[in-house]
Amino acid sequence: MTRFVLGSLFLNCQDQIYSEEYCDFIGNRSLIESKYTLDCKQPLGAMFASLYLKLSYGYEDGTVYGYYNIPKLFGLQDTGSMESSGILQVRENSDLKLDGSGVLIGFVDTGIDYAGSIFLKQDGTTRVTAIWDQTIPAGSPIRLPVQPELPETLENITRTPEGFLYGSEFTHEQLNAAVKMADAYEGISSRDEIGHGTFLASIAAGNELPDGSFTGAAPKADIAMVKLKPAKNRLRAYYQIKEDAVAYQENDIMAGVLYLVSLAKKRQQPLVICLGLGTNAGSHRGGLPLARMLEGLGSSVGITIVAGTGNETARGHHFEGQISSESGYEDVEIRVAEGENGFFLELWANEPETYSVAIRSPNGEVIPRIYVRPGRIEILNFALARTRVELSYRLSVTGTGEFLALLRFINITPGVWTVRVYNDLFITGRYHMWLPIESFLRQDTVFLRPQNL
Repeated sequence: MTRFVLGSLFLNCQDQIYSEEYCDFIGNRSLIESKYTLDCKQPLGAMFASLYLKLSYGYEDGTVYGYYNIPKLFGLQDTGSMESSGILQVRENSDLKLDGSGVLIGFVDTGIDYAGSIFLKQDGTTRVTAIWDQTIPAGSPIRLPVQPELPETLENITRTPEGFLYGSEFTHEQLNAAVKMADAYEGISSRDEIGHGTFLASIAAGNELPDGSFTGAAPKADIAMVKLKPAKNRLRAYYQIKEDAVAYQENDIMAGVLYLVSLAKKRQQPLVICLGLGTNAGSHRGGLPLARMLEGLGSSVGITIVAGTGNETARGHHFEGQISSESGYEDVEIRVAEGENGFFLELWANEPETYSVAIRSPNGEVIPRIYVRPGRIEILNFALARTRVELSYRLSVTGTGEFLALLRFINITPGVWTVRVYNDLFITGRYHMWLPIESFLRQDTVFLRPQNL
């Protein structure tokens, strides 16, 4: 396996992965490995790999790439209470004896405060068995006291996990050495600045407090954490998400999941993977590379996938359309909030049906119907609204074989925008449209007639 060595080609590859000058892509692993022999590439299981290319024009020429080749952005999901989930009732059933003993619970999130009392055993050691911190480049200094059980070469410098090209792995031995210090984070600086990952891990696997005031669902489980690196600015700009949104890249999440699987195999433990992340991108039928990976892992013995659901309920970001054969079209209204920079709007339908659109701005300026012409981006300029829309149609999108109309609104004017959706080939007349998730938009940017289920 490729390991971190100062001055090697690998160091250059790691620099590319972190560099804003390089664009990230997800593709078929065998195709990438055969076509890009000298380029930096991170395997993502048997099916996929991540490729890093230096491109002056970035992602702007979207027709060059397949829809799923550009990593999607994921945001943080809300956390729910123990009471509403029914966990306490299950835990209190003495016949089940479900406390997490012998199980590894892995998180791909914002990190974890590994030295917190909620994760410490009675002997003062931590229940966090490993951390892969993607935000700390391999080769960074660590300041642990000399420990006989620690390999000499790892005392002062971090390394990547085996099989991965970036970030720093901290082992159970290293974490325990840090916990013994007066300030653990002086030894190992990985911590959760946002708090989401720590909270999620506490709910799932935090210690039972002596006074009985709190217990995690599995207080005796072992814990592993992947701290995701933030999404690159190029991707954030491409997807037009708001400035303060917390966002992570699909390919980094996929790498994090595979790290947890590898760790569980080494430790010979059953694994629960907890993902507190979500997106509205994609057809919602399991076509994203991450979804396809999770589907495969979910059928494996000893691996369980847990993900949040319902965060977008009643947020006004989903529209289910139904066009009759008589009418031929339907108007979809979107209220855009003040201060919104732009966003992606996706329309998905089952093939062989296809749809085309016309757009009306809040001040009445109309771009008439743009017919389906696959393989090109239509640039639509609204002079009065000073807004640009990039429209592309995709037939038989890889992964699901569905039809996609993709609209990228740039410098969008606030007010009510109307997208008139035409059915070009009628079978059912049914389609779905999605705005980005709540944390990527201003609060009042919504469909006026959403499907809120």
